[in-house]
Amino acid sequence: MSESFAHFLQNIGDTNGALKVLNDFLFFDATDPKINEALGVLYWQKGNISQAIKFRRIAEKRFRERGNYNRAGKIHAWLKNIAPQNDSPKSILSPSPSLIKKKTELNREPPKITPVKPKLKQVPSSQPPVQKKKSQKAQPPLIIDIKTLPRPEPLPFGRKALLMTGSGVIIGSGKYVLTNRHVVENEKNTVVRSGTGELRYVDGVRFSKTDDLALLKLKEPFPKVYSLSVKKIKKGFPGRRVILIGFPLGDIMGLQQPSLTEGVISRNTGILDNTKHFVITAKMNKGNSGGPIFDNNGSLMGIAVQKLSKKKIFDRDGVIVEDVNFAIRSDRIKSFLNIANFEERKEELPKYSFEDIYKIMLPRVVLIVSEKK
Repeated sequence: MSESFAHFLQNIGDTNGALKVLNDFLFFDATDPKINEALGVLYWQKGNISQAIKFRRIAEKRFRERGNYNRAGKIHAWLKNIAPQNDSPKSILSPSPSLIKKKTELNREPPKITPVKPKLKQVPSSQPPVQKKKSQKAQPPLIIDIKTLPRPEPLPFGRKALLMTGSGVIIGSGKYVLTNRHVVENEKNTVVRSGTGELRYVDGVRFSKTDDLALLKLKEPFPKVYSLSVKKIKKGFPGRRVILIGFPLGDIMGLQQPSLTEGVISRNTGILDNTKHFVITAKMNKGNSGGPIFDNNGSLMGIAVQKLSKKKIFDRDGVIVEDVNFAIRSDRIKSFLNIANFEERKEELPKYSFEDIYKIMLPRVVLIVSEKK
Protein backbone atom coordinates (compact mmCIF):
# COMPACT_ATOMS: atom_id res chain seq x y z
CA MET A 1 0.00 0.00 0.00
CA SER A 2 2.75 2.46 0.93
CA GLU A 3 4.67 1.69 -2.28
CA SER A 4 1.57 2.25 -4.45
CA PHE A 5 0.70 5.53 -2.75
CA ALA A 6 4.30 6.73 -3.04
CA HIS A 7 4.23 5.80 -6.75
CA PHE A 8 1.04 7.84 -7.14
CA LEU A 9 2.66 10.87 -5.47
CA GLN A 10 5.73 10.46 -7.66
CA ASN A 11 3.58 10.40 -10.80
CA ILE A 12 1.91 13.68 -9.88
CA GLY A 13 5.30 15.25 -9.21
CA ASP A 14 5.27 15.18 -5.40
CA THR A 15 8.65 13.48 -4.90
CA ASN A 16 9.03 14.88 -1.38
CA GLY A 17 5.63 13.49 -0.44
CA ALA A 18 6.59 10.08 -1.84
CA LEU A 19 9.83 10.12 0.18
CA LYS A 20 7.89 10.97 3.35
CA VAL A 21 5.43 8.09 2.85
CA LEU A 22 8.20 5.54 2.24
CA ASN A 23 10.34 6.77 5.15
CA ASP A 24 7.30 6.56 7.43
CA PHE A 25 6.68 2.94 6.53
CA LEU A 26 10.37 2.13 6.79
CA PHE A 27 10.05 2.73 10.53
CA PHE A 28 7.73 -0.26 10.86
CA ASP A 29 9.75 -2.60 8.65
CA ALA A 30 13.30 -1.43 7.95
CA THR A 31 14.05 -4.72 6.13
CA ASP A 32 11.41 -4.42 3.37
CA PRO A 33 13.42 -4.66 0.10
CA LYS A 34 10.76 -3.02 -2.08
CA ILE A 35 10.55 0.05 0.15
CA ASN A 36 14.35 0.38 0.25
CA GLU A 37 14.58 0.01 -3.53
CA ALA A 38 11.86 2.62 -4.08
CA LEU A 39 13.68 5.03 -1.75
CA GLY A 40 16.88 4.47 -3.71
CA VAL A 41 15.12 5.36 -6.97
CA LEU A 42 13.55 8.50 -5.52
CA TYR A 43 16.79 9.74 -3.95
CA TRP A 44 18.52 9.15 -7.32
CA GLN A 45 15.92 11.28 -9.06
CA LYS A 46 16.46 14.04 -6.50
CA GLY A 47 20.20 13.91 -7.09
CA ASN A 48 21.12 12.52 -3.66
CA ILE A 49 23.63 9.95 -4.95
CA SER A 50 24.90 8.70 -1.57
CA GLN A 51 21.39 8.02 -0.26
CA ALA A 52 20.39 6.32 -3.52
CA ILE A 53 23.38 3.98 -3.28
CA LYS A 54 22.76 3.33 0.42
CA PHE A 55 19.13 2.27 0.05
CA ARG A 56 19.69 0.23 -3.11
CA ARG A 57 22.50 -1.69 -1.38
CA ILE A 58 20.11 -2.50 1.46
CA ALA A 59 17.49 -3.57 -1.08
CA GLU A 60 19.96 -5.87 -2.86
CA LYS A 61 20.90 -7.51 0.45
CA ARG A 62 17.28 -8.01 1.52
CA PHE A 63 16.18 -9.40 -1.87
CA ARG A 64 19.08 -11.85 -1.76
CA GLU A 65 18.14 -12.93 1.79
CA ARG A 66 14.59 -13.62 0.58
CA GLY A 67 15.73 -15.66 -2.41
CA ASN A 68 14.82 -13.09 -5.08
CA TYR A 69 18.17 -13.36 -6.86
CA ASN A 70 16.84 -11.91 -10.12
CA ARG A 71 15.89 -8.59 -8.52
CA ALA A 72 19.06 -8.59 -6.41
CA GLY A 73 21.17 -9.20 -9.52
CA LYS A 74 19.66 -6.24 -11.37
CA ILE A 75 20.32 -3.92 -8.45
CA HIS A 76 23.87 -5.30 -8.13
CA ALA A 77 24.51 -4.55 -11.81
CA TRP A 78 23.24 -0.99 -11.30
CA LEU A 79 25.45 -0.52 -8.24
CA LYS A 80 28.47 -1.97 -10.03
CA ASN A 81 27.98 0.49 -12.87
CA ILE A 82 27.17 3.53 -10.72
CA ALA A 83 29.08 2.94 -7.52
CA PRO A 84 32.42 1.12 -7.82
CA GLN A 85 34.44 0.43 -4.68
CA ASN A 86 34.81 4.13 -3.93
CA ASP A 87 31.42 5.81 -3.58
CA SER A 88 32.69 9.38 -3.58
CA PRO A 89 31.61 11.79 -6.38
CA LYS A 90 35.18 11.64 -7.66
CA SER A 91 34.96 7.93 -8.47
CA ILE A 92 31.53 8.36 -10.08
CA LEU A 93 32.90 10.98 -12.49
CA SER A 94 36.21 9.25 -13.26
CA PRO A 95 36.71 7.98 -16.86
CA SER A 96 35.87 4.31 -17.45
CA PRO A 97 38.73 1.78 -18.03
CA SER A 98 37.61 1.26 -21.65
CA LEU A 99 38.02 4.96 -22.48
CA ILE A 100 41.45 5.05 -20.83
CA LYS A 101 42.51 2.02 -22.90
CA LYS A 102 41.47 3.62 -26.22
CA LYS A 103 43.29 6.82 -25.34
CA THR A 104 46.39 4.83 -24.44
CA GLU A 105 46.42 3.01 -27.77
CA LEU A 106 46.22 6.28 -29.72
CA ASN A 107 49.13 7.86 -27.86
CA ARG A 108 51.16 4.60 -27.79
CA GLU A 109 52.13 5.33 -24.22
CA PRO A 110 49.92 5.65 -21.17
CA PRO A 111 48.83 9.24 -20.57
CA LYS A 112 48.91 10.73 -17.12
CA ILE A 113 45.45 10.67 -15.63
CA THR A 114 44.76 13.37 -13.10
CA PRO A 115 41.88 13.07 -10.65
CA VAL A 116 38.73 14.74 -11.92
CA LYS A 117 37.18 17.16 -9.49
CA PRO A 118 33.41 16.78 -9.21
CA LYS A 119 31.62 19.55 -11.12
CA LEU A 120 27.93 19.72 -11.86
CA LYS A 121 28.55 20.49 -15.55
CA GLN A 122 30.48 17.21 -15.96
CA VAL A 123 27.47 15.09 -14.99
CA PRO A 124 25.74 13.58 -18.08
CA SER A 125 22.34 15.14 -18.76
CA SER A 126 20.62 11.77 -18.21
CA GLN A 127 21.82 11.70 -14.60
CA PRO A 128 20.65 13.91 -11.72
CA PRO A 129 23.08 16.62 -10.55
CA VAL A 130 25.44 15.79 -7.71
CA GLN A 131 24.52 17.81 -4.65
CA LYS A 132 26.98 18.89 -2.01
CA LYS A 133 26.57 17.00 1.22
CA LYS A 134 25.30 19.13 4.06
CA SER A 135 27.17 18.87 7.32
CA GLN A 136 24.24 17.70 9.42
CA LYS A 137 23.25 14.50 11.14
CA ALA A 138 21.00 12.13 9.23
CA GLN A 139 17.42 12.49 10.38
CA PRO A 140 15.40 9.43 11.42
CA PRO A 141 12.39 8.41 9.32
CA LEU A 142 9.52 10.86 9.62
CA ILE A 143 6.58 10.33 11.95
CA ILE A 144 3.34 9.34 10.24
CA ASP A 145 0.96 12.27 10.58
CA ILE A 146 -2.33 10.76 11.80
CA LYS A 147 -4.77 13.37 13.02
CA THR A 148 -6.33 13.08 16.45
CA LEU A 149 -10.08 13.64 16.49
CA PRO A 150 -11.07 16.95 18.14
CA ARG A 151 -13.35 14.90 20.41
CA PRO A 152 -12.98 11.13 20.90
CA GLU A 153 -15.92 9.05 19.74
CA PRO A 154 -18.12 8.49 22.80
CA LEU A 155 -18.18 5.20 24.68
CA PRO A 156 -21.51 3.37 24.22
CA PHE A 157 -22.28 2.84 27.92
CA GLY A 158 -24.75 4.41 30.32
CA ARG A 159 -23.70 6.33 33.40
CA LYS A 160 -24.73 3.53 35.75
CA ALA A 161 -22.81 0.80 33.87
CA LEU A 162 -20.08 -0.97 35.84
CA LEU A 163 -17.02 -0.83 33.61
CA MET A 164 -13.64 -2.56 33.41
CA THR A 165 -10.81 -0.77 31.61
CA GLY A 166 -7.43 -1.81 30.30
CA SER A 167 -4.98 -1.15 27.50
CA GLY A 168 -3.87 -2.88 24.30
CA VAL A 169 -2.06 -2.50 20.97
CA ILE A 170 -3.36 -2.85 17.40
CA ILE A 171 -1.82 -5.63 15.26
CA GLY A 172 -2.75 -7.82 12.28
CA SER A 173 -3.32 -5.11 9.65
CA GLY A 174 -5.68 -3.27 11.99
CA LYS A 175 -8.02 -6.25 12.52
CA TYR A 176 -6.92 -7.28 16.02
CA VAL A 177 -5.92 -5.91 19.43
CA LEU A 178 -3.45 -7.67 21.74
CA THR A 179 -4.07 -7.34 25.49
CA ASN A 180 -4.25 -9.31 28.77
CA ARG A 181 -6.73 -12.11 29.31
CA HIS A 182 -7.80 -10.71 32.70
CA VAL A 183 -8.81 -7.40 31.06
CA VAL A 184 -11.70 -9.00 29.10
CA GLU A 185 -12.14 -12.57 30.40
CA ASN A 186 -15.28 -12.07 32.52
CA GLU A 187 -16.67 -9.04 30.74
CA LYS A 188 -19.24 -8.28 28.00
CA ASN A 189 -19.90 -5.65 25.30
CA THR A 190 -16.22 -4.81 24.82
CA VAL A 191 -15.11 -1.80 22.76
CA VAL A 192 -11.69 -0.32 22.02
CA ARG A 193 -10.73 3.27 21.28
CA SER A 194 -7.44 4.38 19.76
CA GLY A 195 -5.29 7.14 21.20
CA THR A 196 -6.50 9.28 18.29
CA GLY A 197 -10.13 8.85 19.42
CA GLU A 198 -11.54 6.27 16.97
CA LEU A 199 -13.93 3.63 18.40
CA ARG A 200 -14.32 -0.01 17.31
CA TYR A 201 -16.51 -2.87 18.60
CA VAL A 202 -15.04 -6.25 19.50
CA ASP A 203 -16.51 -9.18 17.56
CA GLY A 204 -14.66 -12.09 19.17
CA VAL A 205 -11.88 -13.04 21.60
CA ARG A 206 -9.20 -15.74 21.64
CA PHE A 207 -7.51 -16.52 24.97
CA SER A 208 -4.09 -18.02 25.61
CA LYS A 209 -4.21 -21.27 27.58
CA THR A 210 -0.77 -20.68 29.12
CA ASP A 211 -0.32 -16.91 29.48
CA ASP A 212 -2.35 -13.89 30.53
CA LEU A 213 -2.91 -12.88 26.90
CA ALA A 214 -5.96 -12.29 24.71
CA LEU A 215 -6.48 -11.39 21.06
CA LEU A 216 -9.55 -9.25 20.29
CA LYS A 217 -11.08 -9.45 16.82
CA LEU A 218 -12.69 -6.19 15.68
CA LYS A 219 -15.98 -5.88 13.78
CA GLU A 220 -14.48 -3.10 11.68
CA PRO A 221 -10.69 -2.93 11.33
CA PHE A 222 -8.64 0.17 11.95
CA PRO A 223 -6.65 1.48 8.96
CA LYS A 224 -3.67 -0.78 8.20
CA VAL A 225 -1.25 2.04 8.92
CA TYR A 226 -2.36 1.94 12.59
CA SER A 227 -1.18 -1.65 12.96
CA LEU A 228 2.12 -2.56 14.64
CA SER A 229 4.03 -5.07 12.51
CA VAL A 230 4.73 -8.38 14.25
CA LYS A 231 8.29 -7.96 12.98
CA LYS A 232 8.64 -5.23 15.60
CA ILE A 233 8.19 -7.75 18.43
CA LYS A 234 11.72 -8.07 19.82
CA LYS A 235 13.48 -9.57 22.81
CA GLY A 236 14.53 -7.19 25.56
CA PHE A 237 17.50 -7.41 27.93
CA PRO A 238 18.26 -5.95 31.38
CA GLY A 239 19.46 -2.38 31.15
CA ARG A 240 17.41 -1.44 28.08
CA ARG A 241 15.43 1.77 28.46
CA VAL A 242 11.72 1.29 27.84
CA ILE A 243 8.40 3.11 28.06
CA LEU A 244 4.97 1.78 28.97
CA ILE A 245 1.99 3.39 27.20
CA GLY A 246 -1.56 2.83 28.41
CA PHE A 247 -4.67 4.19 30.09
CA PRO A 248 -4.13 3.93 33.88
CA LEU A 249 -6.45 5.31 36.57
CA GLY A 250 -9.20 6.22 34.12
CA ASP A 251 -11.63 7.22 36.88
CA ILE A 252 -9.07 9.79 38.10
CA MET A 253 -7.04 10.81 35.03
CA GLY A 254 -9.72 10.39 32.36
CA LEU A 255 -9.88 8.10 29.33
CA GLN A 256 -9.18 10.37 26.36
CA GLN A 257 -5.37 10.19 26.08
CA PRO A 258 -2.88 7.45 27.02
CA SER A 259 -0.16 8.04 29.61
CA LEU A 260 3.55 7.28 29.36
CA THR A 261 5.93 6.04 32.05
CA GLU A 262 9.65 5.45 31.59
CA GLY A 263 12.06 2.95 33.11
CA VAL A 264 14.43 0.10 32.29
CA ILE A 265 14.22 -3.65 32.04
CA SER A 266 15.73 -4.58 35.39
CA ARG A 267 15.45 -8.37 35.21
CA ASN A 268 14.64 -10.81 32.40
CA THR A 269 12.64 -13.22 34.60
CA GLY A 270 9.71 -12.83 36.97
CA ILE A 271 8.82 -14.16 40.43
CA LEU A 272 10.90 -17.23 41.37
CA ASP A 273 12.71 -16.98 38.01
CA ASN A 274 9.49 -17.35 36.02
CA THR A 275 10.64 -17.27 32.37
CA LYS A 276 7.26 -16.04 31.08
CA HIS A 277 7.78 -12.58 32.59
CA PHE A 278 10.40 -9.86 32.94
CA VAL A 279 10.63 -6.93 35.35
CA ILE A 280 10.52 -3.22 34.46
CA THR A 281 10.99 -0.14 36.66
CA ALA A 282 8.44 1.95 34.70
CA LYS A 283 5.51 2.87 36.95
CA MET A 284 2.41 0.73 36.49
CA ASN A 285 -1.14 1.36 37.78
CA LYS A 286 -4.63 -0.06 37.42
CA GLY A 287 -5.63 0.29 33.76
CA ASN A 288 -2.08 -0.27 32.44
CA SER A 289 -2.80 -4.00 32.08
CA GLY A 290 -2.36 -5.08 28.45
CA GLY A 291 -0.41 -1.93 27.59
CA PRO A 292 2.56 -2.23 25.19
CA ILE A 293 6.17 -1.71 26.32
CA PHE A 294 8.48 -0.16 23.71
CA ASP A 295 12.20 0.58 23.48
CA ASN A 296 13.60 3.65 21.69
CA ASN A 297 13.63 1.80 18.35
CA GLY A 298 9.85 1.43 18.55
CA SER A 299 10.17 -2.34 19.06
CA LEU A 300 7.62 -4.12 21.26
CA MET A 301 9.45 -5.62 24.24
CA GLY A 302 6.40 -7.04 25.98
CA ILE A 303 2.90 -6.49 27.42
CA ALA A 304 2.28 -5.09 30.91
CA VAL A 305 0.55 -7.64 33.15
CA GLN A 306 0.80 -6.91 36.90
CA LYS A 307 2.76 -5.26 39.71
CA LEU A 308 4.01 -6.56 43.03
CA SER A 309 1.58 -5.52 45.78
CA LYS A 310 3.37 -3.26 48.26
CA LYS A 311 0.65 -3.79 50.87
CA LYS A 312 0.66 -7.59 50.70
CA ILE A 313 4.46 -7.79 50.90
CA PHE A 314 4.55 -5.30 53.78
CA ASP A 315 1.81 -7.15 55.69
CA ARG A 316 3.61 -10.45 55.20
CA ASP A 317 7.30 -9.49 55.48
CA GLY A 318 7.36 -5.93 56.82
CA VAL A 319 9.25 -4.79 53.71
CA ILE A 320 8.27 -1.95 51.35
CA VAL A 321 9.04 -2.92 47.76
CA GLU A 322 9.60 -0.38 44.97
CA ASP A 323 9.30 -0.49 41.18
CA VAL A 324 8.74 -4.22 40.73
CA ASN A 325 6.38 -4.41 37.77
CA PHE A 326 5.93 -7.40 35.49
CA ALA A 327 5.47 -7.79 31.75
CA ILE A 328 4.91 -10.77 29.46
CA ARG A 329 7.98 -11.57 27.38
CA SER A 330 8.11 -11.27 23.60
CA ASP A 331 8.74 -14.98 23.03
CA ARG A 332 5.46 -15.79 24.87
CA ILE A 333 3.64 -13.26 22.68
CA LYS A 334 5.09 -14.81 19.52
CA SER A 335 4.07 -18.27 20.71
CA PHE A 336 0.49 -17.09 21.34
CA LEU A 337 0.30 -15.44 17.91
CA ASN A 338 1.83 -18.52 16.23
CA ILE A 339 4.81 -16.54 15.01
CA ALA A 340 8.00 -18.50 14.42
CA ASN A 341 10.55 -17.47 17.05
CA PHE A 342 13.56 -17.17 14.74
CA GLU A 343 16.88 -15.87 15.99
CA GLU A 344 16.73 -12.11 15.62
CA ARG A 345 19.19 -10.53 13.20
CA LYS A 346 21.47 -7.87 14.60
CA GLU A 347 20.84 -4.68 12.65
CA GLU A 348 21.12 -0.97 13.15
CA LEU A 349 17.66 0.52 13.68
CA PRO A 350 16.85 4.23 13.93
CA LYS A 351 16.55 5.51 17.49
CA TYR A 352 13.86 7.94 18.60
CA SER A 353 13.20 10.10 21.60
CA PHE A 354 10.43 8.79 23.82
CA GLU A 355 8.47 11.91 22.89
CA ASP A 356 8.55 10.73 19.26
CA ILE A 357 7.73 7.13 20.24
CA TYR A 358 4.62 8.43 22.02
CA LYS A 359 3.53 10.35 18.91
CA ILE A 360 4.22 7.39 16.63
CA MET A 361 2.34 4.92 18.82
CA LEU A 362 -0.60 7.18 19.73
CA PRO A 363 -2.93 5.70 17.06
CA ARG A 364 -1.72 2.14 17.80
CA VAL A 365 -2.30 2.03 21.56
CA VAL A 366 -5.93 1.52 22.53
CA LEU A 367 -8.20 1.93 25.55
CA ILE A 368 -10.26 -1.24 26.21
CA VAL A 369 -13.62 -0.85 27.97
CA SER A 370 -16.07 -3.63 28.90
CA GLU A 371 -19.19 -4.00 30.99
CA LYS A 372 -18.88 -6.26 33.98
CA LYS A 373 -21.11 -9.36 33.82
